Amino acid sequence: MNDNQNGIYTGSSMGGVSGFQTGRATGASGMCIMGLWAIEHLRCCDNKKTTRDAVENCVESCNDGMKKAQGNLERELGGLQDQLSRCAMTCYDKLVQQFGPDVNKYTENQKMSFNEKLDSCVSVCADDHIKLIPAIKKRFAKNL
Repeated sequence: MNDNQNGIYTGSSMGGVSGFQTGRATGASGMCIMGLWAIEHLRCCDNKKTTRDAVENCVESCNDGMKKAQGNLERELGGLQDQLSRCAMTCYDKLVQQFGPDVNKYTENQKMSFNEKLDSCVSVCADDHIKLIPAIKKRFAKNL
């Protein structure tokens, strides 16, 4: 995720945010969903006299709900990641406007300053987007 061409560093905060999102998506909430999914599958097999076709239909029906939940979560987190990427690119674009487009002409001090400002700006983006996660969680839970 780091791009260190010509001494310009882009993105220490971004990796942390991706890890945070992934960790949240597979944390306690994910375990609850998986537990409910497993219970529903077990219910499909409760009646020993149920035909194989009926059990398969029941299991398929359980899978449909999980697929829908997974799709919703992927859309939510994908949107968050897209927003975060745009914010980081805006940080980069503003700094290029400030420092100039030719990185090869930057002094070492300018490169260090550019990197520090970029890291600071991207960290603000990350913090702002992390604050959005509770609302995403609520929307996700509402759609289950």
